[in-house]
Parts: sequence; structure tokens; C-alpha cells
Amino acid sequence: MSKRRHRIETNLVRLLVFVGCVLLGQHARAQLAFGGSLKTGKRALVIGVGSYTELPRLDYAVSDAELFKRTLVDSLDFQESDITILTDGQSSNTRPTTGVIFGALDAIERNSLYNSGDFFVFYFAGHGVSVNGEDYLLPSDVRPELAPTLGVSVARLFDKLAEAGMTNVLLVIDACRAGSVSDFGSTLRLRSKNQNFGLLMACMPGERSYEVFAIKHGLFTHAL
Repeated sequence: MSKRRHRIETNLVRLLVFVGCVLLGQHARAQLAFGGSLKTGKRALVIGVGSYTELPRLDYAVSDAELFKRTLVDSLDFQESDITILTDGQSSNTRPTTGVIFGALDAIERNSLYNSGDFFVFYFAGHGVSVNGEDYLLPSDVRPELAPTLGVSVARLFDKLAEAGMTNVLLVIDACRAGSVSDFGSTLRLRSKNQNFGLLMACMPGERSYEVFAIKHGLFTHAL
């Protein structure tokens, strides 16, 4: 492993451990208050979308997602079986379309081993857009103007997490805005605050998340 990649993974581990401890610490206090146990599992849905047809291609979104998954397993003791990864180039059942993404969330909820107190990480590397004040994550086959009907609605994503009873959630969103003006991220920030979820975002409103050829990763992942 190169020194640069080792440094990226080390920084990512430190940040995830910190945020995870904060989230789990909040949950632990609530459990203790009601006489519960402190046992929690770890689950993750990791998504990387790079092969866009109507937007600029993202060269390192898939490799960022794969690095993120590997870090969860190698350094944070996640089990391979508890991580679902959806990236371009996979079969139709695991290619990150809107239906597949929400289907993966449904499968996690239906899993008999699932516990609502588990630590759940949702990672997305790809394009994001805001339409009429609502945030959407874009699968590779969805044009920005079709985001409200075919994109991954952030509001629906949060509703899904709430319906599943998830309380220890960290969202890591490496998604740039689409178009010349966008306030992408407003729904993410508001819903994360309201539902007390952890949130790490690559973009401020009106900014982009960049990829850098020299490091073979998105700048956000490198900065972690």
C-alpha cells in the first residue's frame, strides 16, 4: 500500500471513529436510561456512481466507494456481509439505480438480524442536485431535470431511515452540485439536524466536489 493511500485511510478511520463514538455515545446514554444493553451492530450502504450520460463523468467515484468499504472492514471492524456496495459496472441487480438503492434499504430493514440501534453508515459518491429546494442524489441514468421523478430523493431517504427506526446514522455525501447554480445540501442539513443524524458533506451550497488526478481520488475523500 502506498504512503498516500495509507494516509487517506488513516485519516478516514480517525474521523469515522470520532463521529461514530459521538453517535453511539448518545445512543448508549439513552439505552442506559431505560435499562437496555449496549450491544450494537454495524451496517453500511456504500454507493459509487461515475458513468453519467448527461453529466460529467466522475473518474474516481467508484474507487472512492471501494476504498470506503475496505476501510470499514479493515479498520472499523465492519463485517463484509453487513456492507452493501452498489457501483457502476456491476450487474443490473447491484447497479445503483434509484430502485436498487431503495431496494437495498428495504433489504436491510427486512433482515431478521437487523437492530434499530445498529450503527448505520450511508455513503454516496456521485452527482447531487437541488430542484425547487429539494435535494436529490443522481444515479448514472438520470438527467438533472428528471431528478424529482427518477432521482434518489433525500427526503424519501430520510423517511426510509426513520421508518426503519434507525437512530445511529452517519451520512457521508461526496456529491457535487449539478448546473451553474444550486443549493444542494439544504435538505440534507435540515433533515440530519431534525433527526439527529451525523452528516459529512463535500460541498457547501453553490460549490463543487472535485476529483484530482494526482491522488486518484475525490478531493473530499483525500481530505478525510
